[in-house]
Amino acid sequence: DSANRNTKITVYGRFISTTTTKILTPVEQAEKSRAQRILWLLEELNLTYDLKTFKRGPDHLAPEELKKIHPLGKSPVVSLELAQPEASEPPKQLVLAESGMIVEYLCDHFGGEKLIPRRYVE
Repeated sequence: DSANRNTKITVYGRFISTTTTKILTPVEQAEKSRAQRILWLLEELNLTYDLKTFKRGPDHLAPEELKKIHPLGKSPVVSLELAQPEASEPPKQLVLAESGMIVEYLCDHFGGEKLIPRRYVE
């Protein structure tokens, strides 16, 4: 996808798994979490992405699978696999936690001036 600039985006967070017949948009699937604002932004920027769902246990702690992505077990987490110019090189991976930082990175790298006005008047 050209909007993604050869970057594979994966969002890790808490999402509703539903067995109802209602089809939920990704934003509706975000289960009362900060992941909702990340999904909204990805949709606004017309970026493609994968969702990986994790549920916290009864103790409200992050599962080990999420801690493998980010050592603090924070959610949401976004993983970006950045394609390299040389096909023989493996993609570089960038993992971002904290929704404010994720929003800033996505807007800076994929948003152009769509959602953030130019910072300085020329």
